[in-house]
Amino acid sequence: MPAGADTRAIAEARLLAGLADLWHRRRADLLATAEVLVEALEDASTSEALDAAVDAAHRLAGTLGLFGLGRASDLAAGIEHELRTDRAAASGDERDLAGRARSIRSAISSHRMGQDAALS
Repeated sequence: MPAGADTRAIAEARLLAGLADLWHRRRADLLATAEVLVEALEDASTSEALDAAVDAAHRLAGTLGLFGLGRASDLAAGIEHELRTDRAAASGDERDLAGRARSIRSAISSHRMGQDAALS
């Protein structure tokens, strides 16, 4: 193996180890954010609940892909988009949105860095 390949493999291993460490430090926060999203969508009767849902969905959409949860990130981005573009329709469809939020929460809960996840 050429020396450049060794250097690249070492750098990649360090990057993956760093991401795994970051995942372990952030996992609880991400689960809490997903729980806020679920609860806000289950009680989407107030503008405060919808604001909390938009904020939580935005944070999850921007973070989950970094950890290999691309599908969960896409779900969060979709929830955020729906809530930002048509709150009246979204508030009438909170069961579907809350179901997607529960899928995100489940993906975070079951995800193990370096392994396939249900919603990767």
